[in-house]
Amino acid sequence: MDDHHAKQFFLFLQRGDHGAGQRLAVYRLGFHDGRALQWQDVADCPSLGNFGSVVAASAVSATDIWLLTFTTSAKTLLVHFDGTTWQKAAVPAPSLPKGDILIPQALTTAGARSVWATVQIITSQDMRPSSPPDSLLLHWNGRAWNWIPLPGSDDAWPAIAPDGADGAWVVGARVTTGVALPAYYFLHWTGSAWTAQLVPTKGIPGTKVTTEFVFSLAHIPGTQSVLASGQADYKPPTGPTTGAAVIYSYGRPLAFARV
Repeated sequence: MDDHHAKQFFLFLQRGDHGAGQRLAVYRLGFHDGRALQWQDVADCPSLGNFGSVVAASAVSATDIWLLTFTTSAKTLLVHFDGTTWQKAAVPAPSLPKGDILIPQALTTAGARSVWATVQIITSQDMRPSSPPDSLLLHWNGRAWNWIPLPGSDDAWPAIAPDGADGAWVVGARVTTGVALPAYYFLHWTGSAWTAQLVPTKGIPGTKVTTEFVFSLAHIPGTQSVLASGQADYKPPTGPTTGAAVIYSYGRPLAFARV
């Protein structure tokens, strides 16, 4: 489900087997005076065919819908609906080592002239992450597509959100040699540079946080604030390790914190 500007919700339903038998239906829930209206069927793709399976989807409006797909031939595609026709976007291929492929991760829209997506670079031989950069951020600015490498060895997690300005937030997983589990970071592309902040543990109960996961990011319309949902496993003073759902917020002060 995609929430754009908090005045409408879009629901994407994919049905059928892989290949030509797959179809996609898009529904919209609008609001009037703060009250929800009925769901409307606003778009339909009877056969996804060569577009492949939908991994992520986002809509600016009923006539501006984007899909991030993966085909049976291991191709990552951006597909656009203009209210009449579904078409593959002409995205330039990034420079990759021979044999590497792109695995789609996440997609979001900030308006008709701002579309963001993340992909992970995988070696086709063993399906493992490639040499750094392991992931890429893709941006459509209304005129051209631009590929932006994620910093260091960060893998893009399937979570992305616009920042309300000229950039985007991404969740990255950083693997450290000798450490069993990755560390998760909130990565911010400001439009010109990356910043990284380790997912905070302050406020989580217990004596030690063992693992943290971030599942989703959401921009609060009209602001530069972002919310994130996740899970933290921690050790209480007594008893076994316990898990808790966590909501993180970014705004004022300008830092992520548990709420």
